[in-house]
Amino acid sequence: MSHKDKQFGRRLRIRRQQLGLTLQELGDRLDRIHLVQVHKYETGQNRMSVSKLWEACHALNVSPDYFFRGLKPPNLDPKADDHLDAILESAGLVPELAKVRGLDERGRQAVAALINALAK
Repeated sequence: MSHKDKQFGRRLRIRRQQLGLTLQELGDRLDRIHLVQVHKYETGQNRMSVSKLWEACHALNVSPDYFFRGLKPPNLDPKADDHLDAILESAGLVPELAKVRGLDERGRQAVAALINALAK
């Protein structure tokens, strides 16, 4: 199991405990999976599918990035706007997205940093 799997599991367990949920209660919220499976997610023994991750976010009232905070991001293509597009679209800022796309790399990085700072 990788460091990322362990971190994901720790964050899942921490959030479940913050909400006062048992393993089984979270399992019930995740389409009635067994508590053993939830435990395997929390220990990093099993990986969660994207659809199950989405359910977990809904069940725990967090965004997907909650599980990955603190991890070193991959080397992103500086010309790719997808990560910033996703942030702006999820925030309902589609008109602003066109303006951001017109910025140079330095401008896009500044907007991304501002959004991330505001989100904390």
